[in-house]
Amino acid sequence: MGYTAHYFQHAVQLWFERGWLKPGQRLIEFGAQEFFADPTETQRGVGDFLVAHGASPAAIVKILENGLPKVDAIYAAMGIDYLAIDVDDAHGSTFFDLNTFGAPPAWRNAFDFVNNEGTIEHLANPLNGFHVAHDIAKVGGVIRHNFPLIGWSQHGFANLTTKFYAHLVGDNAYEVLKVQATVSEPTPFEDPLFTTCVVLTGERAAPTKQIPPPAVTNIWGELIYRKTGDQPFIMPVDHVEGPNATMVRSRLIENYRRAGRLARES
Repeated sequence: MGYTAHYFQHAVQLWFERGWLKPGQRLIEFGAQEFFADPTETQRGVGDFLVAHGASPAAIVKILENGLPKVDAIYAAMGIDYLAIDVDDAHGSTFFDLNTFGAPPAWRNAFDFVNNEGTIEHLANPLNGFHVAHDIAKVGGVIRHNFPLIGWSQHGFANLTTKFYAHLVGDNAYEVLKVQATVSEPTPFEDPLFTTCVVLTGERAAPTKQIPPPAVTNIWGELIYRKTGDQPFIMPVDHVEGPNATMVRSRLIENYRRAGRLARES
């Protein structure tokens, strides 16, 4: 996880321009963030951003004086009440396990902007991360997810499908603000576990044929949406068909909610 040298100029600037984030609001970050970039280029990018937003020269000097600037200090200079959560207390973050924790009462409907900058895909239980994001965002608040969509086999645990995200947005009545897929150069499918690649031949005697690892296109996704109501989070449900599909779907959603309540009460 990490910010690029021009993260504030490119990503955060858009949030301000669109009115998704404003001075005086609260932002929570999934994952303790730091800059992974050339220090000189980072200082130039952050400095230009701060100047454009009217930060005082003294504040800019203080933020930039020790090499790579601190992410929380930049947000603070913009008048943003910033909090980062993680499991290792890095960079001043607050301990929070997105695999298992539910939203604390004080955080429910409390944040104007939730930023998942490449964190949820590292969870063994990513659904809980989406659930927490829903619960802690205010009605009218913005939730942003930046994640591997296709490929990136060694990056994290979970590459959820476009179908999942469509159901996540639709079932929870979110207002979609931005959707973007960023395509990278193909890389060979060279996996330490799935070492054998085959194709179907259609022949009974030899139904498959081994082939060299194919090239896989890596695609990164960005999804930004607005929480439109105070309804509870709805877990997306897949592959439920037949005359009782509506009843079965409702039962699965209620089972998920009940399991969450029991876990919080235990």
